Amino acid sequence: MIIYRPVKTNWLTQKYGLKNTNPLLLKSYNNMGLAGHTGFDFKANKGEHVYWNCDLDGEVIALSTDFKLGYGVTVLTKERDAVVKHRHWHFMALYCKIGQILKPGDLMGWADSTGFSTGDHDHYDMKTQILVNGVLKNEFQDNGYFGAVDPEPYYVNMFILDYVMSMKRIEGLLAVIREMIKRIKENIALLPKGR
Repeated sequence: MIIYRPVKTNWLTQKYGLKNTNPLLLKSYNNMGLAGHTGFDFKANKGEHVYWNCDLDGEVIALSTDFKLGYGVTVLTKERDAVVKHRHWHFMALYCKIGQILKPGDLMGWADSTGFSTGDHDHYDMKTQILVNGVLKNEFQDNGYFGAVDPEPYYVNMFILDYVMSMKRIEGLLAVIREMIKRIKENIALLPKGR
């Protein structure tokens, strides 16, 4: 699984963990029971498009539409044995619905500063999941970040739509190569057989 930048704006204003937490906000996080910031904050212009930023398809499993808490999207991905809950937060409006399968680069909504926020941005965090008595639970719930884990090992600083376009170009090149191989095989079949 690889995570890309969900917005065109290339500016991470805050990362995961105590050492990356804005000191001015640390007391507020501590008051909420957190050791520090739970994910990545991607600076965004008000109303900027926010896209599904994972290279895997994901299912929208929850939406927050409470302005005071913030507009948010929760998406679940499954890859082999790994199940991950991804959360994007602080939207102005949402462009997805529960049960929808998001493809890499699908529009989720528009950035804003709803909920606990100090400016327009997209907050992203991820929580690895485990099955407990048939129910998915946060694997590291008591880690001081309500189960959120550091996205850094999964992150590539590339705008998700640039990634999607590069994959389409590669698919196009592969189609050309497959066609060339097919024609070569057809031409070889037409050659006279050896004596």
